[in-house]
Amino acid sequence: MGSGKHLRFKKLKYQIDQFEQKLNKEQRETDRLIRDKTLTIVSGKAGSGKTLVACFTALKKFAYRKIDKIVITRPTVSTEDNGFLPGDINEKLDPWMAPIYSCIETILKPINPHNGGNTNELFEQLMSENVIEIVPLTYMRGRTFTNSSVIVDECQNLTMEQSMMCISRIGVYSNMVMCGDIAQVDLRYKKDSGMVFLSNLDLRSEIGSIELKENHRHVVVDQILEEYEKFKKRTEDTDGKVLYMNTKDSKAI
Repeated sequence: MGSGKHLRFKKLKYQIDQFEQKLNKEQRETDRLIRDKTLTIVSGKAGSGKTLVACFTALKKFAYRKIDKIVITRPTVSTEDNGFLPGDINEKLDPWMAPIYSCIETILKPINPHNGGNTNELFEQLMSENVIEIVPLTYMRGRTFTNSSVIVDECQNLTMEQSMMCISRIGVYSNMVMCGDIAQVDLRYKKDSGMVFLSNLDLRSEIGSIELKENHRHVVVDQILEEYEKFKKRTEDTDGKVLYMNTKDSKAI
C-alpha cells in the first residue's frame, strides 16, 4: 500500500475516533446494532440523526478495513429517471444527495482545521477512488454488493417492491442500513411505503431495528412536528388523503 493511501487511512481513522466521542447513547447503540446485523432498519423523526449515524458506521467499517466500499442510494420520488437535470449521473443526483454529503462532511470535519487537514480533500479522495459509490435507485436492479456497506436513505419513500429490490442486493460480507421516517412519506398513499412492512418485520438474528428519538435540531422542530401530527390525525382519512386544508371553513376537497 502506497504512502498516500496509508496517510488517508490514518487521517480517516483519526477523524472517526474523534467524531465517535460526540455520539450519544442511542447513537452508540445504533452503531453497535449496524455493525452486528446484516440488515438494520433505523427509524426516527426528522433531525434524529438517522443518516448521520449510518454514514458514521459505514466510514468506520471502511477505515478499519472491514469493508471495501460504501454504497449509497436515495429515492428521488418524483424524478427517478433523473433525466431533467444536466451533467453526469453524480451531478444529476447532487441535489438529492446533498443531505448525505453534509453528514459525511460533518463526520470528517477536523476538530482543528489548521492541524486536521482539508475535509473536502479527504471526502474527494473517497469519492475519486470509488470507495463511496452513489447509485441511483433505478440502477440498483441487477447489482450485487459484496464487501460493502449499503445505505438506503429516505426509505419511507420506497414502495414495497422497491424495498424488496434493494434488500435483495445484499451480497456476502455486506450489510445494509435502511433509514426512514414513516411520518415523512411523500408517496401518494402512505400505505404503499415499504417501510410499513419493514416496521413490522419479524426480527431475526441477522435483522435489527431501532428508533432514534432525540432531536438534534432546534427545539422548535419537535414542537412543530408534534402539532403537525395532531393536524394530520384531524385532516386525513384512512387512505392518507387530506380531507380539508382551509382552516377557516374546513371544506372537504
